Amino acid sequence: MSFLFRQSVIAALTANALRPPRGQRAGVPSFAAGWLFGETAPQMLALTALDAAAHLTKGRRAGLPAKAGLALAGASALGLAHMVRQSRRAAEVLDEALVEGSASTTSSSSTRLPTRPTWRRRGATWPGRSTSRTTRSG
Repeated sequence: MSFLFRQSVIAALTANALRPPRGQRAGVPSFAAGWLFGETAPQMLALTALDAAAHLTKGRRAGLPAKAGLALAGASALGLAHMVRQSRRAAEVLDEALVEGSASTTSSSSTRLPTRPTWRRRGATWPGRSTSRTTRSG
């Protein structure tokens, strides 16, 4: 498999992860490929950098296909780095929201969740049922 072909596939998958195509026919395959590639963006960034570095030897970087492959590798690396940066920002926002949410529930006693369901504490068996057991006669 040539360097240009590998980098073309990686560039296409990166573009799909950044901006998936719209439409019903391409929806599910595009989502699956973009999701998988987006989740492994740090690993793919490292593999793209290693592949480009291995291709930078004197005999391999001559010619138009090699230069096009290196350009695609650079564009893919920028897109993958953007995805990694976005995921790290999302992780920070999620952590802040979790800290704020847990601080607000532990500081106020009115917002604490009960340890047991309220219907058990009141003696009812199920909501809507009466607690007294009467039998029908006749």
